[in-house]
Amino acid sequence: MSRKTRSYSLIFGQPIKVADDYFLPPLQRGTSPYISLDSYYNENEPNAYLIDKHNVQFKITKVEKSNNKLEITIDNLSEGTKGYLTSHKNDNLAIILKVGYDEEIKLAFQGTMTECVISKTSSTNKTRIIATDGGLNTSKAYTSRVYPAGTKLKRVVDELILDLGCPRGYVSDLPQTAVLDTQFTIFGETNRNLQRLLDAYEYTGTINNGAYDVLPINSRRVESAAFITPDTGLLGNVQALDTKSKPTETSEKDTSSKKRIRFTCQMDGTLNPQSSVYVQDKVMDVDGAFKIEKSVCTCSSYETGSWTTTVDAVELDATVVV
Repeated sequence: MSRKTRSYSLIFGQPIKVADDYFLPPLQRGTSPYISLDSYYNENEPNAYLIDKHNVQFKITKVEKSNNKLEITIDNLSEGTKGYLTSHKNDNLAIILKVGYDEEIKLAFQGTMTECVISKTSSTNKTRIIATDGGLNTSKAYTSRVYPAGTKLKRVVDELILDLGCPRGYVSDLPQTAVLDTQFTIFGETNRNLQRLLDAYEYTGTINNGAYDVLPINSRRVESAAFITPDTGLLGNVQALDTKSKPTETSEKDTSSKKRIRFTCQMDGTLNPQSSVYVQDKVMDVDGAFKIEKSVCTCSSYETGSWTTTVDAVELDATVVV
């Protein structure tokens, strides 16, 4: 492989401000039925801060059914940028991070800032930020609804996604014949109740880059499948994971006997849970399609350190959802 130059783009956008009752029933959101993070940043606007030259260290963790999380430390930000971040550290500031190589950088994380701490050594000031994907929605959204037995599952899922305040991402076509077996009463956290409902009908829900995706458990998305081999970025050999134990707390119900693997490759922020990846490692006798359960992008130092993605995935005899 030819040597590639690592690249990144980090944008701090605007604070997300909504009415105190935005997430509370009954919904009264007017012309803003959901929070679209795309509306809160624009690198060409004067109130957006673009960082792409500083030394950074970061870790992006993505796990099915959990909020994606970004932990990033930036060296020697300007006083103006530090002031902007400090003044909005409690305002759900929009953040987007793209990573890759040369001129080809792709979206790796989109979310809101939950923590900002600035420290200083003799020669370096460091700004440490924690951000979550959909954290505002999952922590604030509440639902109060009652559905009688016989209500179509599609209606319930659609209305709970609306309550959650997320744009619809990829939402699998729910069968018209799928209906509630019993009365379903919801009073409490929207995200927890939506997950409980989807689990019962063997679907998986995940917030990815601000939008809500829904897929059947035994399925995988294929349209953006990556092909990982020693020639395309695989680092070292694939590891076999113990199939008798869950690799993550969100492992699916019916995959315990399937082959599970872990691999590390060159940085790829598009390797998201529920997506497909084709992995080939002849040394370890691995050659096939897998569904991603967890991915972790790691940069120990932009200038000199690691620049990798580690993936836990499961082999499935799965329906391919296009």
